[in-house]
Amino acid sequence: MPYDDHGYGTVQTVQVTAVNQTSVRAATVAVAAHTFMSAVTVTDFNISWLGDVAGAALALTGTQDSNRLILGIGKSVAGTGTITQLGTCVLGTAALGSVIDGTCASTNFDAGDDLVLTANAGTALVALQWNATANVKYKERFV
Repeated sequence: MPYDDHGYGTVQTVQVTAVNQTSVRAATVAVAAHTFMSAVTVTDFNISWLGDVAGAALALTGTQDSNRLILGIGKSVAGTGTITQLGTCVLGTAALGSVIDGTCASTNFDAGDDLVLTANAGTALVALQWNATANVKYKERFV
C-alpha cells in the first residue's frame, strides 16, 4: 500500500516559546525545546518578539553582539543535551510584537531529536527578562 498523506512534503511550522527568560548570559543556553516525533528537515525560522516581562519593547543599544540579544535554534540528537547551533537571529531594538527573520542551515532531524531555542548573549547585555517564540519551518521526511 503506498504512502497516502496529502500533507506529506508541505511546509509546516512548529512554535517553541521561551517565557520569563533572563538575558544576561555568557554562553549559549537552551531556553526551550521541542521533540520531533517523526523525521523532518528544518528549513527556516523567525522570532516573534513578545517583549520583556513588563510588556515593553526591546531597547538595546550598540552594534556589538555583546550588547544585543541573539536567539538561535539548534539540534540536540536524541536528547543527549549537546546542542549543534543551526542558525541565529539578532534582536537589536525590536518593537513589541515584531517578527525578526532568522537564518539557518537546512538540517535533517530524526524522530526523537530535539529542536532547541537558545539564547546567545554577551556579558555586556543589560539585565532583562523576556518572552519570545521561535516559528520554525520544516518538512516531513519519509525514512
